[in-house]
Amino acid sequence: MSQDHAVAYLREDEAALYLSVSVGLLRKWRKLNIGPAFSRFTPRCVRYSVYELDFYALMTSAGGHDE
Repeated sequence: MSQDHAVAYLREDEAALYLSVSVGLLRKWRKLNIGPAFSRFTPRCVRYSVYELDFYALMTSAGGHDE
């Protein structure tokens, strides 16, 4: 039996709301190569997977990364 695991992706504004941070902070993190992992599907299409956002939140709340 095969199971498909769909990955939920959020837009930049949705990801910011999900993490309770500003869109500007997400952009700064991307520029500095820190913060949650993201996917760039086109030059202007940046998406964040819910899995990666949850992982980032877990790691930062556990003291695994300085913001």
